[in-house]
Parts: sequence; structure tokens; C-alpha cells
Amino acid sequence: MKRVFLFFSFLAVLVSCEKERPGVKQSDAFKALMGENKSVWQHVETAEDYRNLEIFKALYEKNLAREVSKESTLKIPKVIHFIWVGPNPFPKESVDNVRSWIEHHPGWTYKFWTDRKRPLPQKGMEFHLVSDFEFSALKECFEDSDNYAEKSDLLRYEILLKEGGLYVDHDVECFNSFDSFHHAYDFYCGLETPHTPILSSSISVCNNVIGARKGHPVFQEAIQKITQCWEEIGTAYPGKDKDSIVYRVAQRTFATFDDAVREHTGKKGNRDIVFPAAYFNRIEQDPALYAHHYYASTWFEDETKFERNVRRRLISISKKNNQILLFNGAILTANLALCVGLVVMYRSKKRKGEK
Repeated sequence: MKRVFLFFSFLAVLVSCEKERPGVKQSDAFKALMGENKSVWQHVETAEDYRNLEIFKALYEKNLAREVSKESTLKIPKVIHFIWVGPNPFPKESVDNVRSWIEHHPGWTYKFWTDRKRPLPQKGMEFHLVSDFEFSALKECFEDSDNYAEKSDLLRYEILLKEGGLYVDHDVECFNSFDSFHHAYDFYCGLETPHTPILSSSISVCNNVIGARKGHPVFQEAIQKITQCWEEIGTAYPGKDKDSIVYRVAQRTFATFDDAVREHTGKKGNRDIVFPAAYFNRIEQDPALYAHHYYASTWFEDETKFERNVRRRLISISKKNNQILLFNGAILTANLALCVGLVVMYRSKKRKGEK
């Protein structure tokens, strides 16, 4: 219960924190940037958690570019992709987030991908209809999906495979330029802050900020994994209830990308990196280095703050499990205490009888 309470408290801080511009002054120690000395570290528990940390730590330390010349070859196009699909209007609170990316990246191209005619969030953006996009393999999955967050996942992987550039969720605010990343790396993304695991590990890749060159193997692999598991996962979690939606989306488009990143970064001559959580997420009161995700998207048409809903549903399940364990533990403790008490009473009476 304590772990769940601390996680919920941390999530509330993440969502409600003030928007501020941090300087890039934090330690570059990987674990420190993952929140090693924060309450979130309590979620790092299993052998898989520590194994994932070591994998991403090794990649980070190997490929971290200390200094990048602006004259160096551009690896990733200076294009920022935003996606908004579904009937709801683009969130007013996210307009400032889009503006922050444009302000920190003057002269870049800004593409707005959507499934219907709607106003652009900012002037100077390019308007692109999803119906005009040529999918490589996920068109049937896109049309089959009944969840707009999942559709957005599918579309971002296809766009980055075909065009390259930087994909950004609408609820992410930018604090510093990403220009050097596009000269230094073939692929980059960040890790989630350690959290109550949705799947098997508390250490997972985040797909709300992804930069990549055109045709990077991570997306080829992610797309292949999605097509292979699509029907199976859909059959396993067929419902329209929130739990089914959470697990269906998590396994079809989150886990597949996470696996692809872990298995296919840093290979075939690519200079790839997965940044620790503090690069793109504020950890408790520490400011994020380059951007911050406010977790304000929507999985469900009747609710807002979709990542909060995911965590809330899973925390609810976790609370129930913890309550059962605590109840069973209390019963066991009471039984043991009763047994000890009976033994003490028996011995006491026996001694009195002997006297």
C-alpha cells in the first residue's frame, strides 16, 4: 500500500507541477537521472528491472555525445510531427506546448497529422490528412483499432519509418533545443520514470518523444511485431471496458515498441541512444532537462488525462491485490499470535499444576 501511495503522490506531482524552464545542469549519471535518490526508485525491484537499467545505461554511456558541431552531418531531418485524431478538438491547453517546440526550433518544418479538417494549432504548420498517407504495413491495424491513442501510436511509427524526424505528443512542453540530437544520433527516445509496471517491468521506453532517421530498423521491427501480435492480443482482450483497453493497447503498441528499442538500438553502425527519464520528464521537484510530458492525452472519449487513467486503473488493481495480501497477512499473524498465546497459557497452567 505504501508503494502504491507514493507512486500516486508522485504522479500527482507530475501532472500538477508548474511549467518552468530548467537549465541543463543536472548530473549526467544515468541512475541519478532515473531518480535513484527519489521515492520513485522503490519501483525498481525485479531482476528484469535492473537488467533493463543496465542495457539502457550501457547504450547511453557508449553513445552520449558531449559536444556536437553544428557543421556535422545532419542524421535526422529537422521535422517535428504532431498527431491528433478523433472527433474531439485539439486541446486548448496544448497550444502553448506546440508553440514551445516551434520557438526552440526556428526554421524547422512542423507537420500536423489529423484524420479530418480542423484548424492548425499554430500558424506556419503543415496540414496533413491521414487518408493521404501511404502506410507500409499498419493500415489494416489502424482501421481496425477502436482507440485513438492506439491509432496515434501506429501512425507515429509509420511516419518515422517513412520520413524520419521528431515525433512529439501534444502534451509535451519543450525547454531546450533538440538540434544537437539530430546531428549526433540516428535514433533517440527516453525512458519512463520508474513506475508501477503496466506489463512486466517498471523500466520501460516512452514513445511520446521519438527522433529517428528515415528507415531506422527499430520501426521496421516494431511494425513487424505489431502485425504479428495484433489479432492474438485483440482476441485475448476483446472488451470495451477500460481494463481491456489498457492491456490491449499496452501490449499491441507500447510493449512492441519497447521490445524493438531494446533489441535493435546501437546495431548496424547506427548511433542510437535512450535517454534517462529526467531528459523528458520532471522527477518529483527536479526540473526536466529538455522537455516535460504532462500526461494529458485521452484514451477514452468520456475522460481526459489518459495516462492518469491508465495508472489509476492499474493502481486500483494493485491496491486490491495489496489489500488481499495485507488481509491474508493479518489473518496469518493473528493465528500465529493466538497459537503463541495458547501455548503460553498452557505452559503457565501446567507450571501452576506442578507446584
